[in-house]
Amino acid sequence: ANSTMPNFVLSATVLLCLLPITYTSTVFLFRHCIRAASDHLGHAPSSNISTYAGKPLPQWGVQPYYCLTEGMNIIEQSGKFMLTDQTAPAPYKVIVDNITRDIQSGQSYLKGLGLPTSDMIQSGEIFKPLKWGVCKGYPADQATPLLTHRLNTIQFDASVGSNITLLKEMQTIIGKGTGPTIDTVPCIVQTEKGKVYASGGCYLGGYFSELLLLAWGGKAPNHYNLTRDLVMKMLRLHNYFRSVEYFIMPTCQRSHSQLLWEIVHALANPTPQTTIFVGHDSDMDCIGTLLGIDWKAPPFPDPTPTPPSSGFKFQNINGRIKFSYVTPNFGRNGVQGNLTEFDTVRKAGTQQSWNPTFEELTAKLNGLVVPQCVQQLKSCSNTAPCPVGFKCVAEAGLVNQPCASGKGPCICVLSKSSTPPTPVTSGGSRGTAGWFLVVLASLLC
Repeated sequence: ANSTMPNFVLSATVLLCLLPITYTSTVFLFRHCIRAASDHLGHAPSSNISTYAGKPLPQWGVQPYYCLTEGMNIIEQSGKFMLTDQTAPAPYKVIVDNITRDIQSGQSYLKGLGLPTSDMIQSGEIFKPLKWGVCKGYPADQATPLLTHRLNTIQFDASVGSNITLLKEMQTIIGKGTGPTIDTVPCIVQTEKGKVYASGGCYLGGYFSELLLLAWGGKAPNHYNLTRDLVMKMLRLHNYFRSVEYFIMPTCQRSHSQLLWEIVHALANPTPQTTIFVGHDSDMDCIGTLLGIDWKAPPFPDPTPTPPSSGFKFQNINGRIKFSYVTPNFGRNGVQGNLTEFDTVRKAGTQQSWNPTFEELTAKLNGLVVPQCVQQLKSCSNTAPCPVGFKCVAEAGLVNQPCASGKGPCICVLSKSSTPPTPVTSGGSRGTAGWFLVVLASLLC
């Protein structure tokens, strides 16, 4: 099956060569605004926050999970800043998850860009394909041992001290609650409604450390006596929690093939444009997992921080992809919306930068993307035809045959070439992903 891969890469290369010599398409994948935290704990023995914290929550001034006023101001400033960024050319397209905080964030970017907020595109299917029924998630009975393994093997950065030490310091900041101290709550793997979570002490450390960031960055009145340096120190607990729960490859393949498709689709556009996706920290975690990259963003602690209003910046420059990470300016006196770009994206676990060609990027997707979790590829029929330029074929064996009603599932494949590359006929999902390469290549035309 691997012997056919050069055909796919060649197809993408030939199409790429037909494009103008110079062009730039830019894609941002941002996390939403600085928001209000909820007083409900989702993955702890007690859901009541007073069980673990004696001091009252910050005065958010808005409903839980909604953007703080300061958070929206910061994003609007970032939108204005983009107008001065020559590597983020107009026209602009803003695509958001259909959750209030993402909608508010998208509106704020558009205000900063001087565009009508009605220009925003809402799509829960892109950001939450499992919730919206695009495909099924990775089975919980298979995800549980993977998450358990990560929990048992990932060690906290010894140069800062153990999780227990930081949890004890966190307790002094938030005050003693009515229940056990958070450093004594065990970190466990929990399954709920078919989903697998890291629960207990590691969840509590992640929750409270981010709460401090939201309060400090959003200028919400609080009782914690916060400084930027203290917040950054405590955020190591949040990074640890995320590194355990969100970087599981099979889970990300199901939940984020659709978003990765949309990002690459946008990068394939041969004319200057900027596409802004607004989602969540889990989106950046899984996209980073699928691409095999990590990143830094000082003053946030390593590894792979995902503060609010920050995100990936992907650029397609002359057919070569540049990765970077951007954040607002988290200064000691507060947060400013002017974006700082960090050239710190590396191959995961190494110091090697990765700036692939477009065809190298698409080749990397082979075997990673699950086509059944991409709306544009997952199914078709005589009554539900494929998009223009594609045709509906039988999925079984990926033989290039028309889809006959009642003959099993069918998928969309490229139809522009009368002699398409030899289809991959073995290797299960890897074979189907081979077609994904061809479809992506077609987007360059």
